[in-house]
Amino acid sequence: MIKKILLNLLFFPLVLLAQEENVHEFPRLRWGIDVGVEMFDGSALKNPNIRESQPYYYDSYYYDDFYYNSLRDSYNYIRGYIGVKPEYSLNHHFAVAAGVRFSYNRSKLEPDYDCFLWKVSEKDLITNYVQINKISQNNFYAGIPLEIKCFTSKSDMLVRQYFKAGMLFNVLVASHNSVEFVNERMEKYADEINRQMGKPSSMSGYLYLGIGLKFGRMNYPFGSVEIQMPVSVFKDKKLASFIEEPAAGFGIQTTIYIPAGKNKLSYVYK
Repeated sequence: MIKKILLNLLFFPLVLLAQEENVHEFPRLRWGIDVGVEMFDGSALKNPNIRESQPYYYDSYYYDDFYYNSLRDSYNYIRGYIGVKPEYSLNHHFAVAAGVRFSYNRSKLEPDYDCFLWKVSEKDLITNYVQINKISQNNFYAGIPLEIKCFTSKSDMLVRQYFKAGMLFNVLVASHNSVEFVNERMEKYADEINRQMGKPSSMSGYLYLGIGLKFGRMNYPFGSVEIQMPVSVFKDKKLASFIEEPAAGFGIQTTIYIPAGKNKLSYVYK
């Protein structure tokens, strides 16, 4: 009997110490820094002032037409962004986040070969065209992302999977066009072409679903990598002055999180 009591007194503190080492806490609030890219395949919006040539060569082997001075019917639109997004854990499974995001895109309108023509004026029987190598457009956006995240495991594992749903509202902050003419003497028409081309949509909105992996413990700085599928919620919008917004796209995002705050949530290492 005395031996059992002595053994319990000897090993009971060790058991308590082992239990305490398995129970940890992490702050419910953390600051996230997002860096990502979104890719869309948009349809071309061809300005009525653009003049394209007819097929000039037919290849019987490929059964295809080759165009001279023709523009593409679709464009790959790639938009990069960086943002700050605080995230708050409601419990072991769910977290919510909101922040601000700054996006940038550079789009090009150019022919498959050589140059294309743009009508700058028309009076009576006289029509004036200029030859253009390409038109570049830089667009800058500010957006507000709102997200909810669901972790598949209650425990804070070193690698932890999660699903995410969110929405994003983007506002066009600035847009700038650059026209590259065949002849420098035509540069005086740049302002007129910019006026005729117009600007992209001032607002856009997306719903998106995502799946990702968290790497690291949540009581220390950690990171995540995820893939997303944004879906447009506004119709008849323009990604650029010459690109129609598609229904859906694809995105990749990486985030660095820094824990903050005194309000904490207990969890067990696994």
